[in-house]
Order: sequence, then C-alpha cells, then structure tokens
Amino acid sequence: MESADKQLGTITGTIEEQCEQFGIILGLNGPVSEEVLFAAVHDTSYAHNLLAARRSEMFLNHLLNNPPAVGIAGETEALGATGARAAGSAGASEVTGESRAAGESESAEVTGASDAAASEATEVSASAGGSAAAHSNTELAKKAGQALWKWARTGFATVEDDVYRRRMSACEACPHIQSKPDKLLYNALSSATSATGGAAEKICGKCGCVLSKKTRLPTESCPDEHPDLAGMTRWEEPVPAI
Repeated sequence: MESADKQLGTITGTIEEQCEQFGIILGLNGPVSEEVLFAAVHDTSYAHNLLAARRSEMFLNHLLNNPPAVGIAGETEALGATGARAAGSAGASEVTGESRAAGESESAEVTGASDAAASEATEVSASAGGSAAAHSNTELAKKAGQALWKWARTGFATVEDDVYRRRMSACEACPHIQSKPDKLLYNALSSATSATGGAAEKICGKCGCVLSKKTRLPTESCPDEHPDLAGMTRWEEPVPAI
C-alpha cells in the first residue's frame, strides 16, 4: 500500500504517533490502540494475523478488539522507536473502503492462536546434523516487530518468484534447516498454501524464522555466510552490513 511507504519514513516519535503509523499500515482511518501496538510487538503471531487480515474487515476488527495480553510494564520502546507514552486514548478505527474492496484473499492465514502464543515458551530442537537452537517468544516477537516495519517501508512488496525459488533451494540444502515444532506460535505463521511443500514450512535454526515467510520478503537476509563464496550468504546474496 503506497500510503504506508510514503508516510512511515523513519519510525520515531511518541507512542501515539506510532499507533497512527501502524493504523496506516493496516489500512485504518485512524490509529490503533496502545494495547494493539504493544501486542503486535510482543506477540509475533498476533502481528502476522493483523497483516493477514488487513483486507478482511470482519477478521481485522475481531483482532483489533481482542489483542492478547502482554507484559508492558515499564515499556518505553514500541516498534523499534523510542518515545514517551502520549496522553489520551487511541481507539481502534474502521477499515477503509480500499481495504474492504480488496476482498478476503489473505484471511485464510488468520488463526485463533494469538491469545495462547504469548504465554508459550518455544523450544526448537535441532535436526540431524544441525546445532541445537532455542528461540523464546520474546526473541521471536522482537524480530517479528523489526521485520514488520522493514517490510512496511517497501509497501509490503515480495521478491520475484525466481529469487524465492533460489532462496528456498539454498535453505533446503542448508544444515540449519529444522522441522517446525508443534507450537501455536509457529502454527499461526503457517502458510495456507506453499509451492515448495513441506520445506517451506520448516524453520531456520539460526534465526527461528519460518522459511515460507522469510524467503518471500525483500527486507530479509540469510543469517549464515556461504561456505564457499566470501562476503555472500547461503542465498548467494551479499552479507548485510551491521
């Protein structure tokens, strides 16, 4: 959506301003509530479900009206930007006509797992030949929040099919690929369909991300260096500067 790309810019300012920016991303006429903002940051499944439902008024309104409870005591940082908590309320708003007209093509990915996922610790067991990895909900939620804003700045673009296939091929041959544990947090991130079958629904043992999601985003990169190509990742893309 063009408005998100133009108006987000650098994510800074008060909590109230960040609520307004998140409302733009979701196609609302106004800001989301602070509860929705913090829930999206700390609950990766809830953030994903909001994005998946942004073109379905019924699902989106349900999610906006029922954010999962998260511990936010003492928080002064929201979606990657520091700002003081602004006075006043920021209620959930109606979905714009553009969002209603877009249909419900993405609603199949919405699940009811967000309420339970916030309290569930996620342990990722290693596959044969891979090293053990453990990714907590807090860690994954932080990564999801950062990825959310990076993706928003691109207007929710996705990579070309050939890039996706190349990335997935590299992931399939990677020693860090792991089966997705039977956890609500990961089930909520499952794709309704996948061109590459089971491999796309596995996870990366290095970062804990679901491959079908990570490989589609132009803002994401492989967390491991290529074993043969210096300065390149296993996706055969330049290692991002830190």
